[in-house]
Amino acid sequence: MNRDLDRAWGTILSRVALEGDRPALVTAREMKEWTGREPRLLAKMDARADVPAPLRDAGRFLFPVSGDAYALLAGEGYRDLEPSPDPLPHSWGAAARYRTLDLGTGESRALDTALHTGMIERAFGLRERPALTLRGRRFAPPFSFLAGPHRVEVGRGVQFEIDAGFDSGDSLLLLEAKVGQPEDFWIRQLFVPFRAWRAWLPDLPLRLGFLAFHDATGEYRFWSWRQGDPDRHGDLALESAAAFVLSGDAPLLLGEILARVPPRALPRELELPQADRVERVLEVPSRLAAGCADGPDLARAFGLGPRQGNYYLAAARSLGLVEAEGPPRPTADGRTLVHAGPGRRTPLAAAALLGLPVLREAITAARGRPDRILSRDLAERACAARGGAGPSTVGRRAGSVMAYLRWLALRVRGLRALPGGRGFVVEGDG
Repeated sequence: MNRDLDRAWGTILSRVALEGDRPALVTAREMKEWTGREPRLLAKMDARADVPAPLRDAGRFLFPVSGDAYALLAGEGYRDLEPSPDPLPHSWGAAARYRTLDLGTGESRALDTALHTGMIERAFGLRERPALTLRGRRFAPPFSFLAGPHRVEVGRGVQFEIDAGFDSGDSLLLLEAKVGQPEDFWIRQLFVPFRAWRAWLPDLPLRLGFLAFHDATGEYRFWSWRQGDPDRHGDLALESAAAFVLSGDAPLLLGEILARVPPRALPRELELPQADRVERVLEVPSRLAAGCADGPDLARAFGLGPRQGNYYLAAARSLGLVEAEGPPRPTADGRTLVHAGPGRRTPLAAAALLGLPVLREAITAARGRPDRILSRDLAERACAARGGAGPSTVGRRAGSVMAYLRWLALRVRGLRALPGGRGFVVEGDG
């Protein structure tokens, strides 16, 4: 909740006449004069949760209609992302030779990886790999559309940004991408590009898609929609949904890794890491090699608070990727991870995780149960057995253990995630 934003929009709506479900207009100049706030910041609402309470309570959403004006429209401006299937393994294939492909963060990195590994054509049922031809900002031509029963006129100066446009020769895929686990998206982020390219290339079939890259687990989730009535905002019909996780060509076996990798001897303060995003932990050695000197440096590189930077540095030490003591320096394993190609990173990362004693102990405990289920309670008991942590700390550290198990379950045979986040089944005896 952003109370300053709520107050600003309360002020705006107190001065705009809303009549039934008819569109209302507010200019950027009015927004600035009435609130003293920058209009473009007042108008940034990428997800439903970003919509200020006064606007939400009024049943309105924002839509730019010129370079300096917005319409307040009645109805739903956001689309819930439908449930996607469990992720399937997807091989790096020939892209494994690109050593820089999985480095870095953000939507662009996720899109480039999805393209060069062949996920795009697999997710959207394309006959061959498309060309990435569009990316960045443009100005839409004037157009009009229906919001409910009312026609809305969009003039010149409306800027839009497309994360990626993939040209297959016989169709154009317009793709919006987000990092994390979004629950919904702003429909205008696909509708305005759709209307613009429909005007510019009226004979080229258009497809609309969304990619969510979960940077904690490395999952790529895709949705494909068909725009129904081109004139009607929000008329989207789901065509397909898919999910993938990148893996090497050779299967990884839980029992084989546990037999090969010994438990890591750690100082007491490193036995229970508290950093949930595995992909970010794995990036710590490369960030150190690039010049980061400590936790606060890592926090700035990752866009986190200083405390979180220290947590991720400590987790990299716990996984044996950074020296356990002294100045932060990548270990031999950490340096190997930095220089490994994408196809080799997964087995190295799995070995680093499964060398963590508390993780191994939780797996061993689950093997001793008749149902072989590794639940959150069992993870908490494994953490508590290490001692030196109160109940709330044990809960947070167990959360990290479960995040590591989730990452492994997507890539390693012998560990299977249960539906609904109920835990994992440890299969086999190896």
